[in-house]
Amino acid sequence: MTQQTLYPVLIGLFDLGFAGLLLLIAPVLGVMMGAIGMLVVGTYLVQHIGVSHTESASRIAGDV
Repeated sequence: MTQQTLYPVLIGLFDLGFAGLLLLIAPVLGVMMGAIGMLVVGTYLVQHIGVSHTESASRIAGDV
């Protein structure tokens, strides 16, 4: 796993941390930032920890 593939996770985790601080100052914005951070991290986890891309591509091509 290269460092570039971790950029979205780092940005999402930074967003979640900032959302915690913002939750104390402006709760509505904190909740929105937290939701966006969870969406970014969740999307990364689904794309990279789910089914491998080569397996799904071979099923589409009919090479199974």
